[in-house]
Amino acid sequence: MSAPDASSTTPKPPAPLGLQLKFSVGAIAAFTPTGDINARITHQTSAMEGMQTHQRVQRSRGPGYQKEKTVRTRRAIGRHELSISGRADGYHPAEQEQLAWVEEIKTTRMPIERIPDSVQQQHLNQLVLYGHLICEAEGLCEIELRLNYVNPDSTVETVITSVQSAEALAEQFEALLGPVVAWFRARADWIQRRNTALQDLSFPFDDFRPGQRQIAEAAYRSSLQDGQLLLQAPTGLGKSMASLFPTLKSLPKTQVEKIFYLSAKTAGQASAEDALAQIHAQQLPIRSLTITAKRKACFNPEQPCDPNYCSYAKGYFDRLPQALKIIRDQPGHWDKARLETLAQVHQVCPFELSLDAAREVDVIVCDYNYLFSPSTRLKRFFEERRGRYSVLLDELHNLVDRGQDMFSAEVQKLQFQAAKKESRAAYPTCVKVLNQVNRAFLALNKSLGSNAPEIEVAAEALKPLCSRLQQFLTHLETLEAPQGLPAELTQCLFDAHRFLQVFDKLNDDYATFVLDSQNNLTVRLACVHPGQQLQEGYALADTLIGFSATLSPKAYYGDLLGFKTRAQWLKVPSPFAAEKQLTLIATHIPVSFQHRSKAVPDLLSLMKTLIAGKRGNYLVFFPSYAFLDDVRTAFEAAYPDKALHCQTRDMSDDAVKAFTDGFTENSERLGFAVMGGRFAEGIDLKGQRLSGAMIISLGLAPKTLAQDALLRRMQSKRDSQPAAGAEVEPRPTQANGYDVAYRIPALQRVIQTGGRVIRSENDQGIVLLVDPRFNAQDNQTYLPEHWQSKIIQSTQELEANLKTFWRSGADSA
Repeated sequence: MSAPDASSTTPKPPAPLGLQLKFSVGAIAAFTPTGDINARITHQTSAMEGMQTHQRVQRSRGPGYQKEKTVRTRRAIGRHELSISGRADGYHPAEQEQLAWVEEIKTTRMPIERIPDSVQQQHLNQLVLYGHLICEAEGLCEIELRLNYVNPDSTVETVITSVQSAEALAEQFEALLGPVVAWFRARADWIQRRNTALQDLSFPFDDFRPGQRQIAEAAYRSSLQDGQLLLQAPTGLGKSMASLFPTLKSLPKTQVEKIFYLSAKTAGQASAEDALAQIHAQQLPIRSLTITAKRKACFNPEQPCDPNYCSYAKGYFDRLPQALKIIRDQPGHWDKARLETLAQVHQVCPFELSLDAAREVDVIVCDYNYLFSPSTRLKRFFEERRGRYSVLLDELHNLVDRGQDMFSAEVQKLQFQAAKKESRAAYPTCVKVLNQVNRAFLALNKSLGSNAPEIEVAAEALKPLCSRLQQFLTHLETLEAPQGLPAELTQCLFDAHRFLQVFDKLNDDYATFVLDSQNNLTVRLACVHPGQQLQEGYALADTLIGFSATLSPKAYYGDLLGFKTRAQWLKVPSPFAAEKQLTLIATHIPVSFQHRSKAVPDLLSLMKTLIAGKRGNYLVFFPSYAFLDDVRTAFEAAYPDKALHCQTRDMSDDAVKAFTDGFTENSERLGFAVMGGRFAEGIDLKGQRLSGAMIISLGLAPKTLAQDALLRRMQSKRDSQPAAGAEVEPRPTQANGYDVAYRIPALQRVIQTGGRVIRSENDQGIVLLVDPRFNAQDNQTYLPEHWQSKIIQSTQELEANLKTFWRSGADSA
């Protein structure tokens, strides 16, 4: 773990474990695509429809037919190994005068003549691969290949057939495999070079921070053991570097091909990029890349990802190899700006380039959803191709909310009405279909017979709406749109597709709701407990390290995040002296929703006293934008000469950076922000850049049916007894359902927000909590141990405590 002796000899190559990669048959078939990007063909049918159509066709085939025929082979490439496996949809052995035949079933509503040639060629390639592997396994001389396109509505089958000899299939197999083998050799050589160089990687700072070495050693051991490690350590300790550095150091021994550094927010990705910059400064052969969300990376965000409308999609795969060669030839980090420059030079889509370039790099920085979300998971790594992967999960506590969001879906009546209005002139045939969707919304609302703004409904009640949404998607697949689909119609397409995908997998982790607000009916499929679906993502990682400043209570996070007994937990105590942070609880100002308007004058008095205690920078956090706006209006009226900097809704990344950059060592700034927002965590205001934070309100979320559903689920689980012999999952034994659904999430936001103040052993700062409820024993239970809070009941007490605290800091200095 320490830096190597400068006098050491040339490092020896790592032990010859060999690179092992697993490819699906589909991935081999599509390895060298040509022509255009065409996203529309991926939105024809839901996964459930595809499965049901496959099963219907397979049942119709009669005796002798073998469904889901497994094929596999291995190819040794030097000391490395390439595995290929797949399942042909159907195989029928030879009988009497009939040749053996294999079929590949593709469910589609798109007319066959409209399927792009490049896509159909991939389907044929896949069938050729199946044919060869079956001939090889069964000792066949020839076989009939059947490519079967099936419409899920009409059940009409369009079959493309050919008879090929085993020799011809073997030749085609080698031709398809050739580019894969060439790439595999180059990748294996690169990994050997990388792993040899990583033995020279030294910790990029003079020494570890207090507690940082403990994290790094635990992370290194866990990586060697293919373990799951969950780390809790204070903000400012350097968890990103303490996790990334040992994971890189472990690669020569573990033969992990890639590291995925996942984060919930842009700020987390920035922390990873900062750590990688320190590592790349050592000029070692390491490639890394950041995948930026498509909406932020796209050059033509208003156009569909279709060659008819976007020049960057047209001919993309023909220009891609030149761009990838540059990435292979230039180690270092490829961030958003660098990738965009390369994409412009080669006239390719920057987002798709980042995805395709990811196979060439060693560290991928990206959002949680690229591992966990069923709709955006990087299938090229986690399904179609598999290597050994290490996964780092930054700010792991955020995965609860993000998991609930990723696995949920909703459709809104007003969205479809806007699409109808937008489509009336150009696409009149859509109007009839959209009217049917609208009537389904109205019928659903009428059937509920309730005037409540929100009501929980049975999934069965949503089936008529789902039927209309499927008809809407079917119509769009056959729609001629030479100018591209209008924005509102495109949004409806994505919403309906996602809604039907989630509806197919509803279970006890979900609750279904209808919300009626301002003439807008919203139907929401809410995932209230994401743990089970998150486990699918964990299973794709050979080694996993999650870290956060707050993973307490352990039972709460263990349950909602779905971690089983395999996970090891490590809590690193705060190395920062308790006397460096003054935590005060102002109990004399009620700030619950009904008292907020009356609290404003007293809050202004507290703010004035706080910032007068010492010149510096302060942030005030509010439970909502509405409350922030009210207090801002009053503050500006009371103190017109005092500059105020406020977070706004939908701030751009540039605006966020400008906001934080204004907080310098020598500035005197007062900022207003929202708890749980972009300034509540992930910002790095070290030293004198932040002197204190004032947190107004416990921040309990309003009661909702979704959280109440979670409350009931957790209370029922707590009260139930496990079956004999069953694995006992972590459960919140000390927390009741209300705590899990409401109290703990609120206090975690408070803890994360307060953690912005002390970020190094030299920092000194104030955390002022304003809400009588902070003093309740039920809430105190979940506050950090090192927050040695003190009660104040007046502005005068605040002033006296500030004088004593700041004076003690000056004396110790």
